[in-house]
Formats: sequence, C-alpha cells, structure tokens
Amino acid sequence: MLRGRLTLHGVSRIESFVLAPAACAKPGEDCDAIAHGSVSRDDYNLDGWQLALGDRVRFTMQVRLQSTQNKLIPSKPAPPRTPEPFPSRVPTR
Repeated sequence: MLRGRLTLHGVSRIESFVLAPAACAKPGEDCDAIAHGSVSRDDYNLDGWQLALGDRVRFTMQVRLQSTQNKLIPSKPAPPRTPEPFPSRVPTR
C-alpha cells in the first residue's frame, strides 16, 4: 500500500494506492514500482464534464526512487501551475 497526500487543483487529501508485485529485487531503484488506485472527482471539486465522465478517476503510477544524498534540497516548493480551464458542459452538435 502506498499512502500519501494527493493535491489536485488546490485540494489536498490523503489517498492510498495499491502497489503491484515487484518485477525486480529492488523496485523503485532497478525497475519501476507500479501503483494503482482511484479517487473521486467530487472530492477534489472537479465538476467539469459531469455528463461525459464518471466520478472515479483511475491512476497508474510508475515510481522511481532518487537519492537525496549530496543534493541540495530546495528551501521552498515551486509555485503551483495554473490549471487549464475545463469546459463546464459537453459541447453539443
């Protein structure tokens, strides 16, 4: 189980993802660690495209570990990206 804070469009929540069986002896170092899970769009106030999309958003993550030894750690996080606007309705023809 991979548990941590997920932030989408300025909303943060604790989420859990299931780790797939390892494909090598040191997952995350010698091969990708794979995690699967889903979140509710409603939990993150993602209400655009309601008629076309379901509430659940599924994720598959490929994770690699990176050593922080001998590396400078930034003093503050990078500024958040400005999200692209989502249409509020599905276009009709």
